[in-house]
Amino acid sequence: MNIDYLNKIQKVDAPPYLFTRIQQKIKDSQSVVLPKKIVWAIGLLCSVILCVNISVVLYAAESINTTVTMSQIIELMPNNSFYR
Repeated sequence: MNIDYLNKIQKVDAPPYLFTRIQQKIKDSQSVVLPKKIVWAIGLLCSVILCVNISVVLYAAESINTTVTMSQIIELMPNNSFYR
């Protein structure tokens, strides 16, 4: 690689007032605002899903025999026989 190519690069100047135009576009852009009904509906839905998940986990934890290990629950092999 020849370093002379880097010496031939010319500096490019930005157009005048570019930064102020960018700032003005940011100020002019409108932020997206969701209606309160949609926000409440999403919050309620997330709460219901969370409650259902918690109840399923608690019910499953009560019904599992205490001698069952976690590897048996998620059906993992309890030994490393697949490495032989």
